[in-house]
Amino acid sequence: MPIYFRLSFLIVLTLQICTTATTAGKLRSVAQIGQQAPGAPSSTFFSSFNTPVIDNHGRVAFRAFVGGPGVGTTVQGIWLGQSTQDSDLIVLAGEQASGVPDGVTYGPGIRSPTLSGDGEIAFSASLTSNVQGFSGVRGLWRRDGDSNNRLVAGIGLPAQQTNNNEVFRYFDSSVPVAGGRVAFIGTTEGPNVTDENDMGIWREQSQGLSLVIREGAQLAGAPVGVTPGDFRDLSINKAGNVAFHGFLTGSGVDTSSHFGVWLEGNQGIELVARSGEQAPGASLGVSFLGFDSTVLNSAGEVAFQSFVGRFPGNSSATGIWVSDGRRLSLVALEGSQAAGANPGLIYSSVGDPLLNDSRQVAFAGVTQGTGVNPTNDEFLWSGSDGDLVVVAREGGQAPGVDLGVAFAGGFTAISLNALGQTAFTSQLTGPGVDDTNDMGIWAENLAGELKLIAREGDQVDISDDPTTEQLRTIRSLSLASQTDIQTEPSTGLNDRGEIAFLATFIDGTGQGVFISSVVAVPEPSGATLLLIAIAVSSPLLRRGNLASYR
Repeated sequence: MPIYFRLSFLIVLTLQICTTATTAGKLRSVAQIGQQAPGAPSSTFFSSFNTPVIDNHGRVAFRAFVGGPGVGTTVQGIWLGQSTQDSDLIVLAGEQASGVPDGVTYGPGIRSPTLSGDGEIAFSASLTSNVQGFSGVRGLWRRDGDSNNRLVAGIGLPAQQTNNNEVFRYFDSSVPVAGGRVAFIGTTEGPNVTDENDMGIWREQSQGLSLVIREGAQLAGAPVGVTPGDFRDLSINKAGNVAFHGFLTGSGVDTSSHFGVWLEGNQGIELVARSGEQAPGASLGVSFLGFDSTVLNSAGEVAFQSFVGRFPGNSSATGIWVSDGRRLSLVALEGSQAAGANPGLIYSSVGDPLLNDSRQVAFAGVTQGTGVNPTNDEFLWSGSDGDLVVVAREGGQAPGVDLGVAFAGGFTAISLNALGQTAFTSQLTGPGVDDTNDMGIWAENLAGELKLIAREGDQVDISDDPTTEQLRTIRSLSLASQTDIQTEPSTGLNDRGEIAFLATFIDGTGQGVFISSVVAVPEPSGATLLLIAIAVSSPLLRRGNLASYR
């Protein structure tokens, strides 16, 4: 047996031991309907939850409605913690709001939070007050380790680094947060503000909020008079750099050249791709036509989806590219051979990309070719550009369920962590499957094997007491999608392989927020750490279980 196969076997064996060690603890309750809401007035109980997100310390952030004497029945709040006993109240409607005059309180419109891997939270909320200038204002706050909510910006409040008397008119309610900073796209109103210059990107700095770029501003390296605007899909990384896509206007710009993707690096904000340019990896003459789904990692690399074609001419195809600011690499392109599939099977569409700090991507897509039909044409891929593997395929046997029960497609709520593990939801089909048990959550362990995390129709023990069993049957599941918010992680999967999800039960007993450790990485020894590092970087391990998916 060649040495690399022996090494791979030992690595897999070690990883299996690690994974088995975590399975025993498989599920932990964080919060449930009917429990006292931590930090809220006495006899204030959780009444419903939104989908949770989890950081790299295993702490879960979630928005919930609470009710009880003195607070009413529709009061919202946000909590962060690993269990009800150690959860911290981040914000509660009706409390004094931070960074504003006394008497101004958080209003009813608290939005679901975004969460960084380090546990920083950003959220927006409306304000309620009789204080002039604050009633009806929506604010944006960030909270970090010092337990204080910092007001970052507010609609109707002054817009930093703009002309005198400009105020924010709008900003995104869910914003990326990383490295102690939030960044957001906003618009302003005031003297001399027009539709051509009212949009900008702001970012927190040590001295406060700063304007990164404004619509209509001249960028270094761009032709004179050619300016960006209509910014979309903003991402921020731990270094505080941003990436986004948008439109170009100005001299010489037409419908064949008016889209772009920008990445902030050491030299400032630079254009990394523009419509009208040759698409790398595509046939000669096939150019970028437009862009979508921009994501940024901590290494300063950006992935994006693009529509490509010949202009004018044939209809566009979709593809995914990755750039480090110097070179663009093709990951997948509609019409080309689908990775990990039988020869002749081609991509017929590719979905939104995810990107981790090791330049690994994950995305769902559809294929076409011999033997492909609507019951087996959808795939989920992950890996590096040029080394993609199949994670799951529609029509393939779903792990953890009865033989013959297969994935029915609809790979959604996809997340990718720093170790290259993916998590996702999927529909099911096959013997015994009906609308009470046709959806589940799956995730990969470090060996690339899929494990069932939870399934509709399954029973879970919601008791925090190991000596007492309280079984409930799952009616529905919800897992946060990494593509909803372009930041790390703001997802249901963290870098330790822990998964946070929301379960609703069928018997009227409500909902619960849970953490699964089925594919979590345990605290390893030094030798195990080395093997894990080798395993994560080894393509051999991630090619091991593809036969049933092809």
